[in-house]
Amino acid sequence: MLHRLDVVSGCSPRCPSCTACSDSPWQASLEQVTAVADAETLLLGGGDATTWRHLAEFLALNQDRPVPQAVLVEAPARALTTAMLRSLVRRGVTGVLVQIEGAGAVMLKTAQLGDGERVVAEAEALGLQAHIRLCIRPITLTLLSGVAGRLSPRPTWVELIAADWGQPPAGYQPAAVERLLSLGQVAVFSGHRQTGYGYLPPCTMPTFWKRRPAAWQSAAWQLNPDQPDQANAVLPACATCDLRMVCRWNDLPLLSERARAAARPVVGGHLPWLQARKTEIAVPAFIVKQRPPAEIACVSPWTTMEITDPVGDVRQCCSTWTVRHCGNVHGTTLGALWNGEGYQTARRIMSGADLAPLCQPLCSRLHDRKFSESKLQIQPGSERFVKNQLLMAEDIAQRREVVRSRPIRMTMAASTFCNYNCIMCDNGRTPRRDLADHVWEELPEFMPTLRSLTLLGGEPLAIQNTMRFLRDFDSDRWPDAVIDLVTNGSLLTEKVLDRLGKCSFGDLTVSLNAGTAEVYEQVQRGLSLATVLENIDALVRYRDRRPRYFGITLSFVVQPANAHTLIPFGELASQRNLRVRLIALSGENAPELDFYRDQDVVASVVAHIDAFIAYCKKIRPEWLPEAWAARTAVLSEAAARRHDPAPAAGGSILGQELEPR
Repeated sequence: MLHRLDVVSGCSPRCPSCTACSDSPWQASLEQVTAVADAETLLLGGGDATTWRHLAEFLALNQDRPVPQAVLVEAPARALTTAMLRSLVRRGVTGVLVQIEGAGAVMLKTAQLGDGERVVAEAEALGLQAHIRLCIRPITLTLLSGVAGRLSPRPTWVELIAADWGQPPAGYQPAAVERLLSLGQVAVFSGHRQTGYGYLPPCTMPTFWKRRPAAWQSAAWQLNPDQPDQANAVLPACATCDLRMVCRWNDLPLLSERARAAARPVVGGHLPWLQARKTEIAVPAFIVKQRPPAEIACVSPWTTMEITDPVGDVRQCCSTWTVRHCGNVHGTTLGALWNGEGYQTARRIMSGADLAPLCQPLCSRLHDRKFSESKLQIQPGSERFVKNQLLMAEDIAQRREVVRSRPIRMTMAASTFCNYNCIMCDNGRTPRRDLADHVWEELPEFMPTLRSLTLLGGEPLAIQNTMRFLRDFDSDRWPDAVIDLVTNGSLLTEKVLDRLGKCSFGDLTVSLNAGTAEVYEQVQRGLSLATVLENIDALVRYRDRRPRYFGITLSFVVQPANAHTLIPFGELASQRNLRVRLIALSGENAPELDFYRDQDVVASVVAHIDAFIAYCKKIRPEWLPEAWAARTAVLSEAAARRHDPAPAAGGSILGQELEPR
């Protein structure tokens, strides 16, 4: 969660291409900033936040916190000297937001501007994240479009100023601004500094609004708290625009008379970023007090039921990461299995210290601790839905083997059939097996208390039962449940997506497993990478039209055949502003690919992961936990194959650190 807080009123001297400074100088108090303690990431802004008088004191207090906040500091390029950047690094700052107003030696010297591209390079060399704000005038639009292209895919905020220096307002051609924003999926308008100013409204860029409405997310669109019933009426198009109650745009000088007249009302508009999942809350204190001192590493035996092999075996986690199953659906019901002997044994093992009888060492969740007991939270919703989660939290705290709650996550593989023939997967190369029909018949009984139902395969979208369930999904009947889907993306066409209008999606994971077309064809052995990327882009557009936002993740099974394309894979995800998931290869399904006993190959794969980690530090630090977990999983699996004990987090094997500094 990013929270932006102005700590200074502006810059001194003022920047030549910025109109955000206040005429009444002020600085925030230390108490005002420390009060924002719940934000994971805090952006200190204004103008030049490096001049905030309490900056050093606040950063010192932040470093003393048990879990320090990620802190970004906003400043014009000229203020972010080498000395300043090094000072911010020493004080634990996470990154900088660099305001860039020009480029080229002549312009920088004439306007006395700092070299923003130099600042970005120096900041990243020092380990800081770099975000960019482009302050654009009509005369600098083309120039700064080039800067945006060179700095892509770093997060970029665009702020428009109506007039050139000493000239009357000239206005912008919306098509030219659209081309700038189209340089990358991370370029957005920077209207959060001046609500209503510095950007163009969607009615002037209707095609782009349909394709990527999130470009306006920073523009602080909301009902006017002082005049909640007052609609926007700045342009003629406002009269019938569906966004007139939330659009605060009021920057007429940005548009010529012709552009104002050409604006067209937005029909069926909504703000997709306001439709995200409900915020989770902490487990109540009275339940936390019941927990023993030793924390459970993974709560899956109490939360999750997976039928990932249509032969019918049920597990608390995927077959790749588990040693044993908890029973079989043939001859019994899902409800009986949930408290059967298999699940009771799994809960008993997970409550102890030795997890080897239950978990494989290459399981990433044992290394990143995403599913540990302390990470468990309660998702608000209907009464039945919340009550089940509270019972579950208490069952876990009391280490119950026979539980009172129902699973909150289910995963089902409908069939082994797949229209691909991936080198690391036996689906598509073995006889087809389909999940028993009675499981689909029992499924509605579990839906009211589920957070998520994950459907995978094989290729789930190629299976009739899966498509029937998705078409019939009733979001009114099951308001708290979402569908997570793992797919190769080949069938995610516009036509298929249009049939899924009633579905509530949580996360769609597309198994990409490559960063280049050549490697994709070698590893995936299906459609071309270009075709699948077209489908992914269609999925992004579909999400933007939905009333409820959902995540899109690109996954990558790390192996010798593709590890060298991790960074190009990251570029594909970053350009579209998507999540990533990295998974260590399991040799179980493809023994011929098992590389873990060859130290040289393991070292090569880890070196490619290290290069990806360095890339993430500069471009996508939120991906670092995935990268580190995959690295640790690869090395742990290599250790297990050499009959060595799995290393502890932060240790080393094969002469390499598990988590590089």
